[in-house]
Amino acid sequence: MGHLHQHFVNFGCSSEEYLVAVSGWPSEVVRKFLIQVLMDRETGEMLVNSMDMFVLQTHFLAYYQTYGTTSF
Repeated sequence: MGHLHQHFVNFGCSSEEYLVAVSGWPSEVVRKFLIQVLMDRETGEMLVNSMDMFVLQTHFLAYYQTYGTTSF
């Protein structure tokens, strides 16, 4: 999903530290975050389909379950 990278950067999520922090949030907060990152600011349209959203949310949650918290 590298094609979504610039959307995260534009939102301000520009480092691995931010991504790791997101992975530790509750699932409903991760979903709200993803909606904010991946919504077109002008049209209000989602930039990804439902499957992409599901894969991204699942990946964030799986990362935290696998690696836990990381100190920076």
